[in-house]
Parts: sequence; C-alpha cells; structure tokens
Amino acid sequence: MLSLLPASGLRAQGFAERGLLVLARADLRVASLGRGEVGALFLRTRSTLDDGTPVTVIDALDDALRDAFYLQVLGRSPVQMHAYWSRMVFSGGGRPPARLDLASALGRLRESATAHLAYIPAADAGRLDLRGLRVVYSSGDTR
Repeated sequence: MLSLLPASGLRAQGFAERGLLVLARADLRVASLGRGEVGALFLRTRSTLDDGTPVTVIDALDDALRDAFYLQVLGRSPVQMHAYWSRMVFSGGGRPPARLDLASALGRLRESATAHLAYIPAADAGRLDLRGLRVVYSSGDTR
C-alpha cells in the first residue's frame, strides 16, 4: 500500500507502534507518572511533581520521535504543537522545551542536580545505557 505520509511521518508512525518511554533519574521521588501529568509537564502547564519537586523536560531533537511523542501522549499533531508553542511564545506564556539528541538527553538526566524528564523509543531501551535511570511512563500506560 502506498503511503501519503512524508518520511518523518512514517518514522513517527513506527515509533508510535513500538511505544515510547519517559525516563528520569532513578532517585526521583515519584514511582510513576500518568499520561495527563506527562502531558502537562511537556506542555509546560505544570512545572512540578505532586510533591513539589521542580522538573525540567527535554524534547527530542529528532523530528519523527518528537512528533510521535506528542501524537501519543497529547493526541496533537506537529502542526498543532507548532501553533501551541507559537501562541505561548507570542503571549509570553512560555517557551518550548530544549531539544537534545538522545545521548545528550540521557547524560543530562543522569548528571543534572535537578529533576529532568526525557523520552526514548521503547525499542531502543535495550541498546542504550540506562544505568541510573528508570521509566516513569510508558506510552502503553493508559492512566
């Protein structure tokens, strides 16, 4: 079957089918996060966990991975996310999260003194060095 999706759309679809994981340092004082909590943190409508811990989120540098994340977690397309951040920046309501490649994001999670969240494709979990990190949300989790 011929697909009319651009190449990045096909890659995003592949990430979505295999799932995504949100990671944090292993010492973060929360066992897990629900979909709504993750969404609010990445939209920056919320900046702390329930216990008051401030959290900084990191977006993927890879367009397809970032698109898959927002489609799965928030149900928003790349166009909708662009419009959201344009409105937020224009109104002074906030800026989008910093974008880092996977290796840099994992390093920031591990080494920063403050709490950070980042996401990876679930299929990559076995090949990445995730020592000192743990999964706080899986895209298969419907909470």
